[in-house]
Amino acid sequence: MRTTSTQVGEARRALEALQEKVREQQLARQKVSNLSHACKDEEFHVRQLEQSQGRLDVQSAEAWETELDMAVEAARTGNGGSVALPSTAVLRARINAVRMRSNETKRAVSALKGQSRDVELKYKHLVSLCTRTPDAEVDTVLDGLTRAVESEKGDLEITRIRKFLGGVEEVAH
Repeated sequence: MRTTSTQVGEARRALEALQEKVREQQLARQKVSNLSHACKDEEFHVRQLEQSQGRLDVQSAEAWETELDMAVEAARTGNGGSVALPSTAVLRARINAVRMRSNETKRAVSALKGQSRDVELKYKHLVSLCTRTPDAEVDTVLDGLTRAVESEKGDLEITRIRKFLGGVEEVAH
């Protein structure tokens, strides 16, 4: 009976380990899928920008900088007559292009920050549900929970973690 119980326990642990590996593989596959979709979306966005604003020529952008550096250096040395600045129309177009790119970047940063905040709130709510603490108190419990989870070598026992957090709360209050 004991050997059978031991064998069942070992089989259960092996099954749980395999299930964890399957979960990790599924997560990795999902990440690959998400990154592939994001890459396709980005390529589509770049194509749309190229169609609406013309193809971005990196060498041309570097030429702007080189041209400007030469003009600044000529102004410093007093050879201002040897380097001609581009026309005002070209300079305005360049300024507008830089402003548009800057605004686009700012919008992208804001969108990413918003998404990051949404994900953070979802994780906080998940931890709140798991630990049975209010969402507002998750930050105070998080360090103790992290220590409790990291100290576990094998299977996590939720009841043990709850007891630990209960002890942490008592000490904290």
